[in-house]
Amino acid sequence: MIEKGEIFFGFSAVIFRVHCADHTYCTLRFPLEAPAALIKRSAADKLGLKQGDLLLVEVKSTGERIIIPDRRTCVATGLSLNGALFISPKEHLDALTPLQEQMGPGVMDGTGSFLESVSSQELAYWLTVTDWEAFQCIHPVSGGSLQRDFAAKAPTWSFAQILNVAFIVMGFNHCYELLYKVLEGESLSGQPMTGNLDVFIRRTSELQYWAATEICLATNLSKRSALMRKFIKVAAYCQEYGNVNGALAIVSGLSTPAISRLNHTWEKLPTRIRKVFGELEGLTDPSRNHRRYRMYVGTLKPPVIPYMPILLKDMTFSHEGNQTLLDSLVNFEKMHLLAQSLRMMRACRARSWEIPPPPSTKSEAEVRSYVTSLHVIDCERILNQMSQRVEPRR
Repeated sequence: MIEKGEIFFGFSAVIFRVHCADHTYCTLRFPLEAPAALIKRSAADKLGLKQGDLLLVEVKSTGERIIIPDRRTCVATGLSLNGALFISPKEHLDALTPLQEQMGPGVMDGTGSFLESVSSQELAYWLTVTDWEAFQCIHPVSGGSLQRDFAAKAPTWSFAQILNVAFIVMGFNHCYELLYKVLEGESLSGQPMTGNLDVFIRRTSELQYWAATEICLATNLSKRSALMRKFIKVAAYCQEYGNVNGALAIVSGLSTPAISRLNHTWEKLPTRIRKVFGELEGLTDPSRNHRRYRMYVGTLKPPVIPYMPILLKDMTFSHEGNQTLLDSLVNFEKMHLLAQSLRMMRACRARSWEIPPPPSTKSEAEVRSYVTSLHVIDCERILNQMSQRVEPRR
């Protein structure tokens, strides 16, 4: 069980399930630093499987299967939205199918009535409180494992070793979870810790599919239009609160094919609301390297929750698009590009988020419970089918 707002360390223990092909399962409790190989052995023992050519696999709601490497840590937090862990012999990999619970809510499980009873500002406020807590949990973790790599003086330095030395020279004494995420494919000693960042990334996906799910579950045109208006207003209030990540995640959900094709629903929106959506959607424009987004964020003062997909994209491009060594010398320009993203994140958290709640229409506990336990459909195929049912193609 992964609790939102709880800060994770390598030694933090989490409880999770590992399933077999017939959907039977065992429940395990391991620290996040436990490698997948250890989890696999323990699950095999509990489920009575013969140790041998077994694989630990994530099965997504789409049916996609991802084999988890034996050395991977943060296995439970690293699952995608609605993903589930399975164990299987290599030859039976094709027999793994998603669990029913991975499919998300059914037609009768929409929360439109609850959303109608809560003001958009109140929803945005508690969404931002929850997201800020998760954002704050993405902590600088000790660069000790990288320092051990350097101390080992291996004949061929890895990028991680070079990175550690370069960042110390530039005044960074810690390696952040963001860096470990970018270095996921690298050989690192120790147990790279990305648990808090994993939870935040999954939260971003959750907000995106939340909007799409609730709108597709509404079979009545007027209710569907009212929900769309509600989500646009929630995104606008999130933007006012500095929750750029939440605002753009919701906008991305409203821009998915399943929602953008609902012409009758969009036509019922007031012109003013459509204009608000257009302005928010403009911030997701990828042209000129997300220029509109960067110019907008550059005008904001902390506290701010930046849009995590762009932050990770920047760091990944800085890492993969630049050589680490130039003529056997460290490419400090690359290190500065990576450090720039870290400084930006640090600047966003330079001040704490302390804004009083707006007038309440529901109890704080009720609204907070709702925004921290969203149930969504993250399978594009299912969302498209639902969209076709509520507004058939002419």
